[in-house]
Amino acid sequence: MRDYIVIAVILGATPVCLFYPYFGVLMWSWIAYFNPHRFAWGFATTFPVAQVIAAPTIIGAIFTKKANRSLITRETLLLIFFWAWTGITVLNAHFEPLFADHLVDAGLRLTELSKIMLMTLLTIYLVSTREKLRYLLIVTAFSFGILALKGTIFGILTGGQFRVWGPPNTFIADNNDFGLALNMTLPMLFFLAREETNRRLRRLF
Repeated sequence: MRDYIVIAVILGATPVCLFYPYFGVLMWSWIAYFNPHRFAWGFATTFPVAQVIAAPTIIGAIFTKKANRSLITRETLLLIFFWAWTGITVLNAHFEPLFADHLVDAGLRLTELSKIMLMTLLTIYLVSTREKLRYLLIVTAFSFGILALKGTIFGILTGGQFRVWGPPNTFIADNNDFGLALNMTLPMLFFLAREETNRRLRRLF
């Protein structure tokens, strides 16, 4: 049942991402950080949910008029330079016999990084207002917040006997990676709480 719910949400959001690419950025962030498909038990766990959301979002972004026109900044140039440099180092590894056993893994990692960098630049391009940035932070913070709450309940019910892991087969699956991600989320929650005017939401943040 979980599988059908996850896939229905993803496929239902696809046309919306095409016509409202900013919504696609929010959906992609939710999938990237919360990984809802990893909590299913069947075919949804291996379904390419990120690609299904990313493709219409990218197409929609090409035609959208609501975008950040000042995309070329010092920070984005540094991101692009870092992306290009990783490609150069992987290419250079092909000429070094010492790295021959790691070329396949390096290629896979470069592909993963390229997908992340592409969506990161797309996010910068589509987040054009303060309000859009706020909603992006809310999606990100609550994605990790729910995972933290889930891990807290698990830790209490088991008396702290086991490590708290992130969603399986993700970048935050390892307990240390998961802990680092939660620490990185704390400034977002402090910012949201400080800026929020609604008392109940401020307490929630």
